[in-house]
Amino acid sequence: MKTYNYRFVEIDNIKCVDEKYAVIEFNGTALPLGAIFIDFCASRIFFKDIDEELSLWFWRFTICVDVAKYEESRKVIAFAQKLRNLITDNKSRVKRKIRNKYDTDDRIYVYDWWVDTLDIMIESARHVKFSKWVGIPTVQQVRKQKLG
Repeated sequence: MKTYNYRFVEIDNIKCVDEKYAVIEFNGTALPLGAIFIDFCASRIFFKDIDEELSLWFWRFTICVDVAKYEESRKVIAFAQKLRNLITDNKSRVKRKIRNKYDTDDRIYVYDWWVDTLDIMIESARHVKFSKWVGIPTVQQVRKQKLG
């Protein structure tokens, strides 16, 4: 299983990450940066006929910054495997959509981030009955919140 390491810091007792995007910790493992927007590949933006339940699950999955979420691991595995199959079976289409959707240098990494995210989720969930995840905000998000 691939590992991703980030620089975590604390600001006023709030754990945050010194990166461009929030990072999701899934069962104690940091997911790739692109995990925070994996809901896009599970949406009608990428697949017009995507299963509504799958799309909704991943939308809820990413709404987790500063909020701990839990799900039965068997469900996590089922949803993650279904999305992984969908994006790997349609790799060129997904990569084309990424190029069109993301106007940043990071877009070359997004597909791999998403596949790695799903692989880590599947492997990690196999070892526990319930999976837990939380989004760690960026330093910029925490500073903005403190000012605002």
